Amino acid sequence: MDEQNKTGEEIPAEEVKTEDIPQEDAAGSSPEEAQVTEEKAPQEGKAKEPEEGKAEENGPAPDEVTEEMTETLAAEQHSQLKKKAKEDAKVKKKFKKLTWQTTLKLSLAFVTTILFLFFIYAVLGMNNYKTTIAEQNARDRTRLEEELTAGYIETQFNKLYELSERLKGASTKEEVVAVLSPYIDTEEFGNLNYYYDEMVYDANGEVVHMTLDPAIAAVVGSVRPRTTVRFTESIEGANCIGFYVPIAGSAVIDGLLSEIRDIEVVNVVPINFDSKSGTAFITTDGTVISSYTGSDTDYTFGSDFYTFLKNFSENKTFADDFRKNLMETGEYTVQLEMTNGQSFMILGSLVEAADDHYAIVSVIPAGAFLTEAYSYAYQIIVISIISIAMLVIIQVYFLFFYRQKTQELKKFSLINAEFNVPNQTAFTKEAEERISKSTDMSFAVLFIRMEQYDSYSSQFDKEMWGSVMQFLFKIVATGFRDTSVSTRKETYGYLDNGEIAVLMPLGGRDGELNTYMQLLNAVVNKNETLTRNHLTLTLRAGVYIISNSQRGKVSVHTAINLARKALDLDEKHHRKNVFIHVYSSETETILRNESMIEMKMESALASGDFKVFLQPKYNFAQDKLDSAEALVRWFDPDKGVYSYPNDFIYLFESNGFITKMDRFVYTEVCKYFEKAVERGEKTVPVSVNVSRVTAAQSDFAKFYIDTKRKHNVPGGLITIEFTESFAMENYELLADLSNQLHANGIQVSIDDFGSGYSSFNMLKNVNVDELKMDALFLKPGPDPERDKTIIKDVASLARDIKVKVVQEGVETEEQFNMLKAFGIDVLQGYYYAKAIPMEEYRLFVNSNTSIRFKAKVK
Repeated sequence: MDEQNKTGEEIPAEEVKTEDIPQEDAAGSSPEEAQVTEEKAPQEGKAKEPEEGKAEENGPAPDEVTEEMTETLAAEQHSQLKKKAKEDAKVKKKFKKLTWQTTLKLSLAFVTTILFLFFIYAVLGMNNYKTTIAEQNARDRTRLEEELTAGYIETQFNKLYELSERLKGASTKEEVVAVLSPYIDTEEFGNLNYYYDEMVYDANGEVVHMTLDPAIAAVVGSVRPRTTVRFTESIEGANCIGFYVPIAGSAVIDGLLSEIRDIEVVNVVPINFDSKSGTAFITTDGTVISSYTGSDTDYTFGSDFYTFLKNFSENKTFADDFRKNLMETGEYTVQLEMTNGQSFMILGSLVEAADDHYAIVSVIPAGAFLTEAYSYAYQIIVISIISIAMLVIIQVYFLFFYRQKTQELKKFSLINAEFNVPNQTAFTKEAEERISKSTDMSFAVLFIRMEQYDSYSSQFDKEMWGSVMQFLFKIVATGFRDTSVSTRKETYGYLDNGEIAVLMPLGGRDGELNTYMQLLNAVVNKNETLTRNHLTLTLRAGVYIISNSQRGKVSVHTAINLARKALDLDEKHHRKNVFIHVYSSETETILRNESMIEMKMESALASGDFKVFLQPKYNFAQDKLDSAEALVRWFDPDKGVYSYPNDFIYLFESNGFITKMDRFVYTEVCKYFEKAVERGEKTVPVSVNVSRVTAAQSDFAKFYIDTKRKHNVPGGLITIEFTESFAMENYELLADLSNQLHANGIQVSIDDFGSGYSSFNMLKNVNVDELKMDALFLKPGPDPERDKTIIKDVASLARDIKVKVVQEGVETEEQFNMLKAFGIDVLQGYYYAKAIPMEEYRLFVNSNTSIRFKAKVK
């Protein structure tokens, strides 16, 4: 059984398309369905011809990037790097010839000219001047509000992200308190709390909110970071807003909640610019999260900013126009005549934080800007006449100081400090400019990830690993085109943690993207540090194509995120045999479906839409029912159909919901046995799957043992199936769990045996009762006799060590007779019975369960 399809169930061909599931899972169809599927699918053993236009996705044949080509490219790369270094040295030498005396003279001439022009302009064009300055001041204020507010909000989320990473593996309340308690009575997070099981706790683990404020209740439990609207803190009575960050994979904490006074957000820029002005922090649909108004205002923003504009303005379409322009431009300033006759400047700027969008908006009397501009103009005149000499001296000093600080600021804002290369901001800016200038070309935005980054960066010292990274950056900076090395500068930026963004012009040649990544992997692994330590660095890329039709519609920032999602999605689906993962309409559909699943999963579990089915297993020796396996399906009450595990289990494993699902199935099985014993009905053992995520929980054994006791389930009726991959990677843990489960009447099975991790050493160290052989054993290999020998020998070994062998995926009479002859203990598959609901299973248990009366899929 594939690990993602943790049910072990064979899914009917008419309900799940063959191409939608891993090939090894398709074996579960009935004989009739298998025949239909075989007719639709290409004949086994024949390679499928690549479709026209698909070469880029599949990449070139492996022999296109040869060892000789790699060596040539590496040599040319080093030569180009040396040449570029010499050119850089010449430029630096010429630059140093500009002495400080020349700079001073130029500065004096420049300052004098500027002051004189300001003087003439201010005297002759005062009205035009003050209006221009007023508009500029308004725009500058908008940008300042956005930058400071975005920085503050992003800082809050980033600090919570750092804490959430430390708490992902938390399994006890004490562990949570140990991480959070050092921040009590500090100003770093404001009021730091955490959320668990529909209640809010403080950093000491004490309940703060048993009944949640509606604003908090609206965001806690969300699967993504959220910001609350303003609410009144129950203890001190202060107006606050909250920042919520979810935590997946922990059994004792659902998320972190930082509560800060709302004035700290809207008052990042002092609101006392004018006593009649106001500022609000809103969502893009207009909901006011937090707001602040001056002492002389005669208005309030209320709960919706756009409703406020409609009521406050004579122009009834103004609110819609303002919102449209703000969303399209990201920054919008406009003058408005209010119903009371006053003139106001309405300023708005979008704020991006935690993968979401907000806006900071201000309402300021227009006169405040005009008065300031008017005063500023006269100051220039007076200062220019009285103290021009003093200003020249100050300006000269300022130029030197400003130049130094500007260079530092530029380096900080556009350069990654760790490796001194362009960062994401620099990349986004340059890429946007390059795309806008090339009107007849498509571009690919590559999100490149180094798979071994965490391991290698910690293994090497800083200097040695830095040399590897610098080597990689120099290769990326020059770029590859087919089999030649281009000497022009490539557009790239280092994002962080081994992730790089690259803008690649597409020449329309099939396989261009894959060839680029193959060459990049080949040349970087010629690095001396890597070769000396016999290490390989693997680079994979998610790709988003910006075609001519998308120019101006998709930003580079968005393209990076979509490329990242394409890579993450393909890796989640275990497609790691290619270097390139291209974002497509299929990717978008999958992501949309996953989002819908995550929105519904909690409510579906609460409302009983997840149903437990049981698939009977046949005992060869006794010619009757041996046991059953508990499986899960998701019923859609609106459509009246079931979804199979392949549609959702892999997502549950990645977001942590799988633990709730596993425990739900187990509890339902225990309830079934409880009722069966009370009724005096016949019972046979049932096996229950657990994912690697569930098995790794610190309270795993306690929950499963306590639940069995709670429902008075007799010993020997329940078997826990651990995946083979979990068993291989967690020998010691599984050995301990096996002993605990056996001591409490629960048996242990290893599922998917032979799917890729098989080790007889595991059978020596772990006390197991059963091996479930993967359906792959039944698929014909190059030598049919070898196939039979392997199955026969595994069965013989299992008998010798007194371990039951179950073969899953049995579909045909030929398979049935072969397994019986080889001494397999139990079979599971459509040849005997399909998975059926619990009530039907009760009838099946008490019926004639001989193979001669087996239930066949119709």
